[in-house]
Amino acid sequence: MRVSFGEVGMIDYDKITECVALVSTDIISSYTYPRSDVAFGSGFFIDSQLMVTCKHVIKGANKLYFRTKQLSSVAFVEAYREVSDLALLRSLALNSKSHLDISFEPVNVGEEVYAVGFPLGVIVDKNGLPAPSVTKGIISRLGVKPELGKINVELIQFDAAVNPGNSGGPLLNRDGKVIGVVSSGIPSAQNIGFAVPSIHIKTLIEDYSRIASHGYLRKEDKENLIGCVILEAKTAKKFGINVNQRVALINNLEKELASKGLEIGDIILEVNGKEPSEYKQILDVLLHGGKIKIYRKGKVNILYIK
Repeated sequence: MRVSFGEVGMIDYDKITECVALVSTDIISSYTYPRSDVAFGSGFFIDSQLMVTCKHVIKGANKLYFRTKQLSSVAFVEAYREVSDLALLRSLALNSKSHLDISFEPVNVGEEVYAVGFPLGVIVDKNGLPAPSVTKGIISRLGVKPELGKINVELIQFDAAVNPGNSGGPLLNRDGKVIGVVSSGIPSAQNIGFAVPSIHIKTLIEDYSRIASHGYLRKEDKENLIGCVILEAKTAKKFGINVNQRVALINNLEKELASKGLEIGDIILEVNGKEPSEYKQILDVLLHGGKIKIYRKGKVNILYIK
């Protein structure tokens, strides 16, 4: 089902229900609102396993629960940034069949936008399945820096209705592409919401995703042996990496491992002849030897690790 907003904009609501999830720190029934001790919000898939939400939604938890119309599973925190209030999650059990595209194009005041999420928690359709709501508005201001917790980036102000539970959901343009992540509204005011611009999703993945062997970020350990993020081909292309396979982006290296030839910014194409699939696979080669095929500064190189 495609829902039309205006003369040009078309939002594929069926796709949205597959991509946008209710995220919480404990299991929430489809038929009950969250308990007072359960933190909850929204999130959305940008890849078959990667999800974006807000940092304040996860409340310091390493393991989250999420529900979409098709999936109900556990997700682990891969990375987060306090300054932009964003967090990256990975669903380890199931793969989403759909994901939202991200736009990095400039936006303008007056553009129509759509906030998608789960205001006040669970919203269900006639079959009792999670169904996010969609509200329409326009961009009111750009470059806003309100005093909202630890956020220290310029935000998008919009007037589509949002409530607690919308945080972490996507702000879409008329083409259904993500232009921001809904971060907050102001309860004491009407139709004033704020979203973190989509460029900060790119920054989160490039600069702050340090995957540990247990599947989530060890933010306190800035000298991890190796920091990397595994990207599916479609996601890699979104961030300027033109490949047709899964790759690993290196963004942190302990000094001893850096001496073996790998550099921050390297894109790993193969590990011992296989596509990279996990942090441990790469670390094992660096510690015990093997062959790594990398893409660096426009060229493909082979590293033989002893």
